Amino acid sequence: MNPNHTEAEIREFSPEPSTCNDDIYQLLDEQVARLAKKRRQGNWLTVSFFGLMIGSASAWFSSSEDNRRIVADLITDIKASGKDLDLIRSVTVMASQYDKALEMIGNRSKDIEKATISLGIDPRSVTEDGMEREMKEMMGGKGKTVGERDRLLQQKLGGYVQALEKRTKKSN
Repeated sequence: MNPNHTEAEIREFSPEPSTCNDDIYQLLDEQVARLAKKRRQGNWLTVSFFGLMIGSASAWFSSSEDNRRIVADLITDIKASGKDLDLIRSVTVMASQYDKALEMIGNRSKDIEKATISLGIDPRSVTEDGMEREMKEMMGGKGKTVGERDRLLQQKLGGYVQALEKRTKKSN
């Protein structure tokens, strides 16, 4: 205690604990009330804004036949974009199914190689002719077979493919 003040003076200036708590509770209640009032005002402002937007859109829509046609075209475009999204989804599903099928084919080719090796044949020593002879017989000796056309295409586009592969390697 301060020696300059008497005990009576100190009691006179110090608030009672219950009075202090009552003041704090009153201040907190006032703050809660102010915040609730601000929240109500904000809610009313939001509702008024959306009401104004809906009202002005309705007035614009009903003001002319051109506006109604614009909205009808917009709805048609939105529906069409939904169909486009469905198409994209179906393409991605097809691509995933294709990837699964390729994986199965890769597994089967490995199984075939193992079976060929187990028969005592080295799969790398066997050359595939693409059934050239059989194809020539079917066509009566006229025209080019698929293998011949493939080799011709590779000759013509070989330089392009090599340049494209180099460009792809550089970009990666």
